[in-house]
Amino acid sequence: MALALAPAAAQATTYCGSVHGISVSARKVSCKTALSVYRTDAAGHRVKGWVCSAAIHQCSKGHLGAAESVFWGYGDGQGQ
Repeated sequence: MALALAPAAAQATTYCGSVHGISVSARKVSCKTALSVYRTDAAGHRVKGWVCSAAIHQCSKGHLGAAESVFWGYGDGQGQ
């Protein structure tokens, strides 16, 4: 019997909670940092050292797709 494993990126993603009904998750950053980055970006401000894209619901440190990332979307965050 073969086991299906989630991609490494999915395994390293941590659900950090929600802000006004929007779930926020982090990869290789603390939840405190992730929530701060999300709140700053959602308020329309640039987050120094981070690149954000509302189209893909992600902020990454340095460049999009970097290991240190913040993700957001609707729902409880557990299925993302």
